[in-house]
Amino acid sequence: MCIRDRIKLKPWLDHFSDAFKQANDELFSLEISCSAEYLINFDPDQLQQVLHNICGNGLRYALLNNPDDAQIKVHAKQHTDGSVRLYLMDNGAGISTENQKNLFEPFFTTEHTGTGLGLYLCREICEANKANIKHISSEHLIDIAGTCFCINFAKVS
Repeated sequence: MCIRDRIKLKPWLDHFSDAFKQANDELFSLEISCSAEYLINFDPDQLQQVLHNICGNGLRYALLNNPDDAQIKVHAKQHTDGSVRLYLMDNGAGISTENQKNLFEPFFTTEHTGTGLGLYLCREICEANKANIKHISSEHLIDIAGTCFCINFAKVS
């Protein structure tokens, strides 16, 4: 069941950041950049699930690629149509072109212990909340190399 709430994104992200840092023992940086005015409509528990999955994956690969400087960056920007976009970036090795084609397919995984359902469920949850998620190729990233996912939230009316 999806119960969408109007969420002030900045305090929600700050709370997420604190909880995510406490849940992970590894040394890494998590940078949040978001205007205090941004509002989204989303089920808060489901948003937690999506961000935890994406950031957890990102942290795992960032630690493999940069064990002494693992970084996760979460940046929110308002699009010209008034919708908010949330960019979730890491400084891991990135995703191969071949694997990008299957990212959101159920049961697709590159991990021998993975189920291949994480990104599929993230996409389904976003769509149930009138949002969408996509992968952005690393050549489009400006301040961090690795992997980037973008969640595009519908405009709050």
